Amino acid sequence: MSAAEAADQYNAANGLQPDDADYLVPPRSGTTVIRTSMHELNPVERHALHEAMQFDLIELDQHGHPIVRDFADKYVGTYDTFRDYVIQHAESVGLLDGVSDEVKRYFSWYGYERDMAVGHTVLGAADYRVHVFRDL
Repeated sequence: MSAAEAADQYNAANGLQPDDADYLVPPRSGTTVIRTSMHELNPVERHALHEAMQFDLIELDQHGHPIVRDFADKYVGTYDTFRDYVIQHAESVGLLDGVSDEVKRYFSWYGYERDMAVGHTVLGAADYRVHVFRDL
């Protein structure tokens, strides 16, 4: 399931409308939603922020509060698995566009996933999912 499908499913299951505070804005290819305040974060993002703070991934201000802009820069999203993120990323950048099906069969998703893991941190999320962060 893609992140956009997961957001749509979450919104439908909870009867949320776009003007509701907890409405998940589905990420679209090439689109980044910049959050600058704790009040702009949805419940999944708040959980991701809490987890990131536990592992010192997010900078804190002089009062010990998280800098939400730092979180927004690093947080990629919440996925069923890291591999789901890797596949979505590959599709969004057109990694295999124009490559014949014959050649695609030899592409190593395992190797690509391993390489992507070098620049990312993956933390546990609710329902056995994962939060993915860029290592900046």
